[in-house]
Amino acid sequence: MKNAELAAMLLRESAAFMRDVGAQNPAMKPEMEEAAKKCDTAADLVEKDPTGDVNGG
Repeated sequence: MKNAELAAMLLRESAAFMRDVGAQNPAMKPEMEEAAKKCDTAADLVEKDPTGDVNGG
């Protein structure tokens, strides 16, 4: 397994955890969902372009 693959996997697991926390605590659900989406986006970036620049530069 490559480092980028591990990073993406951990980010997706973090997103799932945050969604679980949000499901168990409705008051935190919007915040947890937003954080989960950010983890999913970061995982997508790492998978698609492991050495890419977030700022595109």
